[in-house]
Amino acid sequence: GLIPYQPTENQITCSYHKDTVDAMARVIDDAIDSGKIERHLGVIDENGIISIPHVSKIKNSHPEYYETLVGIHIWSVTGTKLEYNDEYMGTLLIINPRNLEGKQRVLSYLEGRLATAIARYRLKEKYEFTKTHDIITRLWNRSSFWGWNTHWEEKGMTSLGILMTDVVGLHKINEEFGYARGNDSLSQVAKILEELFQGYRCFRYEDDTMLAFC
Repeated sequence: GLIPYQPTENQITCSYHKDTVDAMARVIDDAIDSGKIERHLGVIDENGIISIPHVSKIKNSHPEYYETLVGIHIWSVTGTKLEYNDEYMGTLLIINPRNLEGKQRVLSYLEGRLATAIARYRLKEKYEFTKTHDIITRLWNRSSFWGWNTHWEEKGMTSLGILMTDVVGLHKINEEFGYARGNDSLSQVAKILEELFQGYRCFRYEDDTMLAFC
């Protein structure tokens, strides 16, 4: 994410530039993932605020990002990870801040609130998804099947093909290797089904039974 900030006269930037935000987020994410955040990005205080006083600090570690940022007049960045219950939600950035310390206080204020808001939004999305989709295969679920099936004539269809499949030996897989392996098998079949019937509706009807309408 990005808080648009008015730059100085000699530091013109497009604060709404999506490529800029993506580039800076990748720099920070890469450094976090590599475990070398301090060497790459400078100072992290006790509140987890990331400070890049000048992009020259990433010239050697991320030369491609450095060239991109300099090319669009991004000289400095302050930012913070957004976390909720130890889960990474994203990165909040302010580019070309005039007052680095002041903007870090703003980030500290916003960090928890934004992370909580994102977590709630994702939870709502997940809830809405599970109402219509199977959580294991990510296919449309049985409830969606009946809702869609009762109205297919209204959709202007003049013909309809149905393919039904199941996973042979799923019960044995669950017994011998555990339900996690069985769920993996279901997911693999569902993926193949979706690849073969791209653009059509695929359902997990029950247990190991899946349907494709075309």
